[in-house]
Amino acid sequence: MTHPSIRIDLGGIAKGFAADRAAVEILQTCSVPRGCVNAGGDLAVFGPGAFTVRVRDPRCLGQNLLQVEVENEAIASSGCAVDQSSDIRNSVIIDPGTRRPASAVLGASVRAPRCVMADALTKLVILACESTAPGEV
Repeated sequence: MTHPSIRIDLGGIAKGFAADRAAVEILQTCSVPRGCVNAGGDLAVFGPGAFTVRVRDPRCLGQNLLQVEVENEAIASSGCAVDQSSDIRNSVIIDPGTRRPASAVLGASVRAPRCVMADALTKLVILACESTAPGEV
């Protein structure tokens, strides 16, 4: 099934890769001892001491759902794209089984050793919710 309004964008996983590359391969190579690279929902942290990261609530724009301490690891969030002017949410993740936008959850955040891994896993969490009964994930 094809539709002219559907576009596939692998940029979500690419942002996690780019955050890892900027944090580890570039900043650390330049002897930067500590840092946090934020690529808009994909965040890589390195060096001593934790950074406090606030995760937005996908149900309520402008509200935080939780905060976590991140040290020498990454956290990534994925979910619905929100049109700020109309508050309309559109899923940007397509369920390959149904070829329809994922709609069971509004978003997911995953913490992992590398940002590219966290970023990829957010999509799997969202897709897992598509085929799971409510309350099982």
